Amino acid sequence: RSMTARMEKQTLTIDRESIGQLIDENGILAKLRHTLPNATLHVEEMSSPNEQLPSVTSGEIGYCKADYEGEESYIFYHPLHEGAYSLIAVCPSSDIRGRYNRMQGFLLLWGIVGVLILLYLLYVILGRHLLPWHRLADAAQSIAHGNLDTPIPDTRHRDETGRLQNSL
Repeated sequence: RSMTARMEKQTLTIDRESIGQLIDENGILAKLRHTLPNATLHVEEMSSPNEQLPSVTSGEIGYCKADYEGEESYIFYHPLHEGAYSLIAVCPSSDIRGRYNRMQGFLLLWGIVGVLILLYLLYVILGRHLLPWHRLADAAQSIAHGNLDTPIPDTRHRDETGRLQNSL
């Protein structure tokens, strides 16, 4: 079966193979092939649909999820020439969700790494801020055990910890 189109006062007759060849030659789907490398493209006559593809007789643009050649796939369809043909793209679910799954794993990995770095930085920063308290507690404990000659370390801090340490 062929399709007739009128362009610039010319009548062209195109069959199913010609439509597929024009799509491939003009690189119309180059971006689709780059993004979804395992996708297949079909041009089907509505009067004799492919048995492997779900029947797309509604004449509307849409998609459905189906099992195609033993693999879960998404099938996108678009009617051509008043519904005489349909342009059908079959994309395996792994092509569509593959990048999402890889990105999810990547983000999870970097999220864990980020949290570990944050915990390390908090440990270092808090350790530096609590160091005067540890020194003061060690000196106080030594004095409590009867070692009255224990020096109380000096500090340059002007906050509450520094004032308490200098006062002792």
